[in-house]
Amino acid sequence: MASLENKIAIVTGGASGIGLATAKAFTEKGAKVVISDYNEESGKTVEKELKEKGADVCFIRADASDEQSVAGLATRPSYSSVKMNL
Repeated sequence: MASLENKIAIVTGGASGIGLATAKAFTEKGAKVVISDYNEESGKTVEKELKEKGADVCFIRADASDEQSVAGLATRPSYSSVKMNL
C-alpha cells in the first residue's frame, strides 16, 4: 500500500476485527483515521491505544446498521469541512 499521508479515512466497525485491522493499516501508512463503532467503550480503548503509538485518530460512536447514524459522521462540526479520502 502506498503512503496515505495527508489522507483522511473513516473506518466503520473500527473497534474490532477487520475494521480494527483496517484502521491500523491506514495509520501505519500515515492516514488520519476516524474510527466509528457502536461499542463506545471498545472504540475509546482503541483510540487511546493507537494514539499512544503516535497515530492521528479519533473515535466517534456510530451504528453502521443505522443510516442516519453513519450519515452523521461526516456532518459533525469538526469534520463537516474536511474532505474524507478513504
